[in-house]
Amino acid sequence: MVSGDGMAVLRNRGATENWFLGRLFCAEATAGAISSLLRRLECYAVVRFLLAYSIDKKNLRVLAKRYGVSYTHFRRLCNYALGCSAKAELNNWRLARSLLELVDSKKNSSITEVALKHGYASGSHFSTDVKGQVGVSPRVLSDIFKLAVK
Repeated sequence: MVSGDGMAVLRNRGATENWFLGRLFCAEATAGAISSLLRRLECYAVVRFLLAYSIDKKNLRVLAKRYGVSYTHFRRLCNYALGCSAKAELNNWRLARSLLELVDSKKNSSITEVALKHGYASGSHFSTDVKGQVGVSPRVLSDIFKLAVK
């Protein structure tokens, strides 16, 4: 439990950083445990951040700046957290959001509308992406889901 001056340190980011760096330089055993915990938590923070901001259709450089690290370090964090490149995973998430909207029976959006809404340059770009990942065109996929709902 943290009390007195310790709570003041936790409320001030600069003081917290200084406290932690002091522990690292003194080679305290707790510093290693804390840094290990922070590294594990970083993965969750990166994924949460990407899920929250990937909808904005920003490129990785903009996302890295918003996250507060360099582009190179952000890519490294993303690769570690996702197990693949951030760009590939963001494209997969975009495709998943697009397909969910396309097959949503409450919406009668056209393929082009869905594609443009989710950042594709055109309906044909979206169709090519869907065919490559799913093996059928978006129209066929939409028809299959509509038949299944009836």
